[in-house]
Amino acid sequence: MSKRISKMLYSNQKVELSESVLKLLSYTDNVLNATKKIRDHKDSIDKIKNNLKDDLNTLQDDMKKVAKGIDSAESAAKLLGIKPSEVKNYSKAIDAMKIAFAFESAAKKLLN
Repeated sequence: MSKRISKMLYSNQKVELSESVLKLLSYTDNVLNATKKIRDHKDSIDKIKNNLKDDLNTLQDDMKKVAKGIDSAESAAKLLGIKPSEVKNYSKAIDAMKIAFAFESAAKKLLN
């Protein structure tokens, strides 16, 4: 090969290499934008998880109180010789606890 052809081939390779590198580097802005979005999502998720922890603690505290109320209603009903379901709000409390157990479980799974 002549020097001129070699020089032209080398120049073409440099141009191709340069274009290839520039194309790859053009993704830098995409990487930075995606990183920002992911950071924003992470911050939102962290905030939601903290709120969920607080709400779960509140739920569990209230569930303990309702459970004590259910026990008291059952004891009182037994002493009075009536069905616990005849005690005002007893059935509502039982239904609420069933729902609460399901959401307590869901919240715990989300926090793990």
